[in-house]
Amino acid sequence: MQAPRKTELIDVDAIKVPLHRRQLSESAVASMMESIRNLGMRTPITVRMLDEEATSEPELVTGGHRLEAAKRLGWERIECFVVEHESDALARLWEIDENLIRHALSPAQEAAAIAERKAIYEELHPETKHGGDRKSDQVRNLQSCSFVESTAEATGKHASTVSRAAARGEALGSDIDAVVGTSLDKGVELDALAKMAPEERAPIIERAKAGEKVSARTHDVVYLEQAADLKEAEKRNGTANRVVEMNAAEQFAQWLLERSDLGELDVLVSWLQGTKPKDVIAYLRRKAA
Repeated sequence: MQAPRKTELIDVDAIKVPLHRRQLSESAVASMMESIRNLGMRTPITVRMLDEEATSEPELVTGGHRLEAAKRLGWERIECFVVEHESDALARLWEIDENLIRHALSPAQEAAAIAERKAIYEELHPETKHGGDRKSDQVRNLQSCSFVESTAEATGKHASTVSRAAARGEALGSDIDAVVGTSLDKGVELDALAKMAPEERAPIIERAKAGEKVSARTHDVVYLEQAADLKEAEKRNGTANRVVEMNAAEQFAQWLLERSDLGELDVLVSWLQGTKPKDVIAYLRRKAA
């Protein structure tokens, strides 16, 4: 991406705001207005010129809240970094990076933004898309690492955060936008939704959009309850159900391993040794209620 050249003062009403931009936050605009009143505009916004014409209309790239705050404060002109002939993909990438850096995004917003950033990255680096042979899989894995590393460097986020958010966004697809601001807009809920088929999670998301407090993790609570019931059955029926209990134990152990880091294994074992299943289930029910 081009480095912006020196700043220019541009009429605020002349700056075109793309329709796809993220909706402004009223609280963020109000905070920005207060900051500008007290400290002035410390960071110019960024615009791009769409063609080489001297009369080319500047289009906003980054700084939507600053621009809106300046308009509401009655500013006629605003200081801008200007980049020329920037592609749509690069301009969008720049906008996403600023949102990831400057704004406190919810887990769903972060997942959507990073997943979109990955799609743009792959568009700008088409060599990342190959067939399914082993060699191309290795290339794709290397490119994926490069995406994670470049995003972490550009946004200041940890690589594991980038990787996890991208996976959530890709798994949920268009459903991720519907989750924003609902009771499902939490990391653990997004992970639970990602494990469901689209038709399975659709009714849960619709209920959340309607304002209902719902959880996609209920099936996890049911699984724990079933495991506990099997253990109780083994106690009642003696050794006849021993094989059933061992199968349930293996399944439960696998369930835990899929959701944990192997480095945490000692901690998990310690917790299981000192915890009653019924107490865990009761707590999970309270959290899911």
